[in-house]
Amino acid sequence: MQGTNHECGSKSYKDALQRQMPQSASGPGKPATAQDGNKNRLKASLHSITCKHPEGVSLAQIRRWCPLLRDPGLLEGFASSKQLLASLTDVVRLQGYGVQTRVYPAAAQT
Repeated sequence: MQGTNHECGSKSYKDALQRQMPQSASGPGKPATAQDGNKNRLKASLHSITCKHPEGVSLAQIRRWCPLLRDPGLLEGFASSKQLLASLTDVVRLQGYGVQTRVYPAAAQT
């Protein structure tokens, strides 16, 4: 995965977080909201977890290890944490159905 923005390596959590910031959903010239910060922290956390577990992580495990997936503000507009995860294609990819769904690092972009 060399040369991508999502390479798994010996980066610290702080490095991962900084790499994900500060893309504000508010738009150019508008201040970032608390939800933007939470979304960036969620992405950094998911990136860290999936890099440590390239074999994939079950939905139940990722929900336990990443409490931000239960943040009501982040879940706004999504029916479930699985839908939220499915929208974060720059960080993770989902594979499987139902309780057998696994979360993997996003595919390398070439």
